Amino acid sequence: MLELLIQWGVNKAEAVKVILRSLKKYDVRCAEGKNRSAPIDADQLARWRYELREMTKPSPAKRIFDDIVRGRQQFQSHPTPQQASDLADECIRGLYHEGF
Repeated sequence: MLELLIQWGVNKAEAVKVILRSLKKYDVRCAEGKNRSAPIDADQLARWRYELREMTKPSPAKRIFDDIVRGRQQFQSHPTPQQASDLADECIRGLYHEGF
């Protein structure tokens, strides 16, 4: 989602805020050891984006990332910032409902 927001013209700092706000809203966290989870922060989002952009081996995460980038090229126009924020929230809500 971060990559998609940036490609839609949302500046990186604002895109990170949008994603973090939704992650916090739905309490989506990342694993930190076997029995712990931690909130996802801006640095973690930047690391994941970098890793996905640089990844060369196939993986589910890389496939989804590439699909998002490829799918973005099909749109003729950019959504408004509010539409982009709503879409990010909808995607993260989906993660939440899937147990992330």
